[in-house]
Amino acid sequence: MNLRKLHRQTAPILFIPLLLTALTGVAYRIGRSWFGLPKEFGNFMMLLHEGRFWVNRWFQFMFCWLDWGYWVWSSAALL
Repeated sequence: MNLRKLHRQTAPILFIPLLLTALTGVAYRIGRSWFGLPKEFGNFMMLLHEGRFWVNRWFQFMFCWLDWGYWVWSSAALL
């Protein structure tokens, strides 16, 4: 299978969880450090950032899916 075609098909699916992880990580750091937001805000952002809201089975699936996507994207970038 052509890696570029695979990338084109999987990129939209993998982009949303990766974006959520990046944005919540930045929101946690900036919110707590710069703006002094309450600890409850930080806990909620870390819940989203770490994916703890998933049921265990879904968490394992998403972790493997994102890990697989990372390696596909990395190998496609080298071509």
